[in-house]
Amino acid sequence: MKSPKSLEEFLITKHLPAFARRVLVVGCAKEELGRLLRERGVPEIHAIEPDPRLAANVRAQFDSVIETSLPSDELPFPNGYFDCIAFPEASRFLDGLCETLSSLSPLLAPQGYVLIDTRNKQHWRGGDTGSQPEEMGACVESAGLVLYGVLKALDPECGMIQPDPDGNMSLGGNTYHVSSESERLSLVVTDYLFLAVRAGYDPLSHAGAVFDAGHPDWAFEILSMIPAPYLEDDDACANVFGDMMLCQLAMDKGSVSWEERLARFATAQEAFYRAVARKPRLHLLYQCQAQLWRRVGNDDMAARLLRSILHVAPDEETAALLTQCESESVRQIRQIRRIGQIGQIEETGPVSLARPPRILFITHPRPHYGLDVLYDGLCTLLGASNITEFPWKPSLHGQPPTEMAHYPCVFNRPGRPVEIDRLIARLEQGHFDVVLFGDLEKKLERNAARSIINAAGKTPLVIVDEQDDTKDSRREVMEFLGVESVAGFFKREMLECADYGPDAYPLPFAYPDRRVPELADGPRNTPIFWAGHREFGLRRLYLEHIESALGLKLDTVYDQAEYVRALLDTVIGLNIFGCGFDTVRYWELPAHGCMLLAERLPIRIPHNFRDGESAVFFDDTQDLEDKLRYYLAHPDEARAIARAGHEHFKRYHTGSMRARQLLERLGECDLAKRGVFDWHG
Repeated sequence: MKSPKSLEEFLITKHLPAFARRVLVVGCAKEELGRLLRERGVPEIHAIEPDPRLAANVRAQFDSVIETSLPSDELPFPNGYFDCIAFPEASRFLDGLCETLSSLSPLLAPQGYVLIDTRNKQHWRGGDTGSQPEEMGACVESAGLVLYGVLKALDPECGMIQPDPDGNMSLGGNTYHVSSESERLSLVVTDYLFLAVRAGYDPLSHAGAVFDAGHPDWAFEILSMIPAPYLEDDDACANVFGDMMLCQLAMDKGSVSWEERLARFATAQEAFYRAVARKPRLHLLYQCQAQLWRRVGNDDMAARLLRSILHVAPDEETAALLTQCESESVRQIRQIRRIGQIGQIEETGPVSLARPPRILFITHPRPHYGLDVLYDGLCTLLGASNITEFPWKPSLHGQPPTEMAHYPCVFNRPGRPVEIDRLIARLEQGHFDVVLFGDLEKKLERNAARSIINAAGKTPLVIVDEQDDTKDSRREVMEFLGVESVAGFFKREMLECADYGPDAYPLPFAYPDRRVPELADGPRNTPIFWAGHREFGLRRLYLEHIESALGLKLDTVYDQAEYVRALLDTVIGLNIFGCGFDTVRYWELPAHGCMLLAERLPIRIPHNFRDGESAVFFDDTQDLEDKLRYYLAHPDEARAIARAGHEHFKRYHTGSMRARQLLERLGECDLAKRGVFDWHG
């Protein structure tokens, strides 16, 4: 086990609440801590440090540093003075922590937070003392407080390590047997940050007060820190996330960049989905999200949302907002779309290669549908020997996790692991022609990622964002990698109405070539297919309505073999937005010969299906009901659209075709200039 690494700067400064105007730091030995807290904008910071030498080193960074042993009942502060009391090095005080908390808790404001950072003693085996959540819970309760939340810092060197099939995990030269995710975390969590509050603390009242005082950003942070047990009640959960949406609306004022606006939209959309999963008929949620759609320039999506809820639950305020959204131009656009007159299909040209480009694909270590299907498509197009993924992902090479053996992004491509030192040497030798960076969740440790990118030198770097959100992540990734520019930015969830800047291209999901079945000519006996949970988008609203209106039952659960058989026996397949607008099912249904009946996507889809020809799109609840009734009554028309959709899918939307589209766009970037390959359309 390596020597302990101090994480106070990350834990305390990152999670210090923004509303904290007066902070008391207990134990301030870390010399940079005061400066970092000042950079967070805290106007008044006091400290207690029992060690005179350490106190002298940091005195200039604080408004005062009190040299006293703890616990102490003689501190020069009135009760309720501090918005936050922080213990950045609580492991130093564990022996008397309960008594110390009891003596300091009167100084905490009624709405204040206590932050306690301790090492995880199970991780630092044989090292410094630490604490566990159950022990800390008892400690804060003895001080008249309540343990409100627990944040975890993972060891970057082993946070991604998973047990083998037998449940064994190797760390620091030792092997441990783990039987659950909680046991794994007990080994890879380096530090805990415990959050305590006063008994009776009401986060909704607290958030409301700071919101009314003109700080919606503070209110959002307070709401986002509410622990899961507080959200078990449906009404409470929906109200919390509704208030979070109101905060995002209030924050989105004045002249802001597209990057900022899209980030707020993505945050609010997640809150919207979590709320409507609990209360699908709560009008406030739809009103907020409609306003956010208008802020990103899409009144049509705003109107669609409002019409959907009004069809099942009338409301005067929502109807008034719909009138504002639904201009004559929006109605004209909707009418044009319904008769299939939007856009022309562009042909993808053949590729002429001097030689197949060699690609380094920095990907996410867990199975990740968008990245993995793209990897497989690149292998199909260029040969697996020309595609190197890092870190090594067993699920791409015939070693899927047991629970994901049938997941549609599990493959068996040849290849072998590459150690980072060897990878860096190959990059320095100019072995690769392009680097694709797809690890948007940053599971690869920053220093390792920067070492790889630095070694790549002038090799073109391209970001591949296959995440569920619509935000512009380019600058965030560039800062993480320490680069000033990239050759291209490919994004799955690219809103039609938004500006993502130069060299930005849509790259939605696809479906793996080898999973596309040969379709039989026989009859299909199942009228409509739906399977899955109802957590995201308007799934609950839509499904509950059409089940009631049409007398359907759409709750069948399938195993993998039954799932495929059901798709091959179905006439109409229903697709509704998931966590992202783009879903696996959008491509899976036409791949299996179903007529795609899909909620119209507000994102850019190259070579998209044509409404009424190769798919059928709906805009709102009534539109879904009307079109479903029509095609259930006209199965021959549905079958004709399904056949056209299947052919269109095979032409444009397999994994290899998506890889071809990526390479086509890369041909417009630096690779063509390097003479590696060129495209002729």
